[in-house]
Formats: sequence, C-alpha cells, structure tokens
Amino acid sequence: TFYISTLLDKYMILIFLISCYNLLKKDNLFFKILFLLTGINIILTFTRSGLIALCIVIFVFILISLIRKKFKNIVLTTIFLVIIFLIPGVRHLFQVTTDYGYDVLNVPEEIRINFVPIDKVTLEEDVDLSNNFRNYYNDVGLEFIKEYPIFGIGLNNYSYLYNNQNADKFLKDDSVLEEALPYMYPHNGYIQLTSEIGIIGMLLFFTYLFYVSILFLKNN
Repeated sequence: TFYISTLLDKYMILIFLISCYNLLKKDNLFFKILFLLTGINIILTFTRSGLIALCIVIFVFILISLIRKKFKNIVLTTIFLVIIFLIPGVRHLFQVTTDYGYDVLNVPEEIRINFVPIDKVTLEEDVDLSNNFRNYYNDVGLEFIKEYPIFGIGLNNYSYLYNNQNADKFLKDDSVLEEALPYMYPHNGYIQLTSEIGIIGMLLFFTYLFYVSILFLKNN
C-alpha cells in the first residue's frame, strides 16, 4: 500500500472521511489532528484522483458544517488549506487536476483559473502519454485474466510480475508486452484483483461485500 501512492491515497481518504464524520458529531482534538495529518498525507501522494476525492469530501464537510453552524470546522479547514499550499509543488498538482477537469467539462480557455503557468502543448502531451501507458498496463492485466480466468495467478502475484518484469514466462501470448517498455500494475483495481483471484474469486469477493452491506443495514 505504501509502495503505490494511488492505493495509499484511497486509504487516507477513508480515514479523512472518518475524521470529518466525527468532527461533525462533536469537537474532538484527536480527530482534528487526524484531519490535518491524513489530509496532508493525501496531498503528499501527489495523485490526481486523491486530490479530486479530497476536494469532494472537504466541500461536503464545509457545507454540512455551515448548516449545523459548526464554525470551528471551517477554521480548521482554512488552516489545512493554508498548510497544504505551503508544500512545494502543490500548485502544480492543483493545476494539472483542474486542467483535467476543464478538458472533461469543455470549459472555455478564457474563464479557466491558472495556479501556475503551464505549457498547454506539454501538458496535453503528458496526458496522452499517461493514457497510453495506462492502456498498456491494462492490456497486460486483461491478458492474464484471459489466460487464467478461473482461479487467476494468485493473490499478490501481480507485484511479483512487475517487480521482476517476467510476465513473458507466464503468458502464452506475450504480444501485449511492448519491447523495452516496462509495465506496472494495471492502474485498475478490478483488473488487477480479477487477474490475481480469477472470476471465481471475484464472485466470492463481491458476494462477501454484498453480505457485509446487508448485515450492516440490518444492524444499523
């Protein structure tokens, strides 16, 4: 988890969400510290998805705090925002994330907010490269699912494969592996988990999640 920032940020978001939930219930020093530390941790992963999730949680947190007149939470959030913008490189993270949102929503250039001056051509090239690499990683994962559909390659074995770059020893069709281009984990939790535990494992996994959800609803 700590080795892969795009997994660590999701765990931190869950902890951050728990701290927000408890701060909405009562004023608690422990959860204030947890709020600040997990929030900073999310920023330090420098992941775009982590920042987007963090902004959504903070927006809802501020909104509910205003409705409930918990103004101390607003002060805490302001302190947090000041702290994170003092971290070197954070403005670039916000710029790349907002540019991604602008492109998805087709926001006109003249009304876009720029945190830092960024070469638009370079940014577009970086986004294209990122997407191409992700497609490549996904294709490798999908090939493992295709060749090991029932039971998969074994839990956590994907880490072994990309650490050793030896997927060609386990694939009959290794055409998905691009020469001299290393691959990483698929950047898709469903593809990675299915390749590791297979279709049967995924069915059991989702059955378990469904069972826990029903149990939670019954007892809450």
